[in-house]
Amino acid sequence: MGNFYSDHFIQAEGVPQGSVLSVTLFIVHLSQILSHLPSSVHGNLYVDDLQISCEEKPVRPFLQETKPSLRSCHSYQNVAIPAVDDIRFLGIIFDRKLTFLPHIFHLRKKCERLLNILKVLSKTSWGVDRTSMLHIYQAVIISRIYYGCMVYGSARPTVLRQLDTIHHSALCICTGAFRTSPVTSLYIISRQLLLYSKRQKISALYSFRAQSVRKHPINQLSLPSGLRRLYAARPSHILPLYERTKMLLYDSDLNNVSVQFFEFFTFPLRDIPQFSFLNLFSGFDKSSSAPSPQGHIFFRCDGIHDPEVPSVSSSSVFSSP
Repeated sequence: MGNFYSDHFIQAEGVPQGSVLSVTLFIVHLSQILSHLPSSVHGNLYVDDLQISCEEKPVRPFLQETKPSLRSCHSYQNVAIPAVDDIRFLGIIFDRKLTFLPHIFHLRKKCERLLNILKVLSKTSWGVDRTSMLHIYQAVIISRIYYGCMVYGSARPTVLRQLDTIHHSALCICTGAFRTSPVTSLYIISRQLLLYSKRQKISALYSFRAQSVRKHPINQLSLPSGLRRLYAARPSHILPLYERTKMLLYDSDLNNVSVQFFEFFTFPLRDIPQFSFLNLFSGFDKSSSAPSPQGHIFFRCDGIHDPEVPSVSSSSVFSSP
């Protein structure tokens, strides 16, 4: 502090507090953990969240591939990493059997506490109006429920219905309706969707977004015929996400929609080519020029350069003379 400095030492843990490089240094230091994984094991690292996976049809080769990777990540700084029954990854709690019961319970408790905000703001004497209440509900509570719903959507319907009570209670508070009001009336008054319908919509949008990305992992997945027969014989078993979205798009008659690939960067930013363009209105001032002469000039030039592909970059719209 001030003019007093500590002795030089090697910082084994932690980052410089208050420094703009603290997060960057932490990511650089922790990214070395991926180099200890073999080539057959895939690893996903997001800051301090690490997930490893391996794809093998027989179980025995799968265990032989993952055990060395787990041993290399078993301890950190000679401190054993404890094994737990559930783990949080990117805000979603995964349990051993992927029932997502811990995540639903945690999400419900958090949303029940957030309902107190709506109760305070819904006072009849000085409370806010219905539209503002619904906006607050969508920003504070419903956004948490919809986050990752395509992942935990594979939970049992009885488990997912526990979130419906939060949804109905919030709509009663926002609209000022009685607790005994029919649920259908609440959806009509508030113009809100059922959580089940909204989860289906988000899953369909995620499927379209995944199809627009080349080599997306979900596009390469297919259910084997043996498992397909097993799921058909046991309808109570929940299908994986990609199979559920396929059935949803098929029932909605959207399975034949062609999705255009979205190219993130077709060329590096440092190699941006020089575009040649024709500026017809360089001598015109937009604030003092009438749109009619400019329209005549544009359509006359458009007739000359008919084979070219037009590109409109202005928000001004005028009709053909």
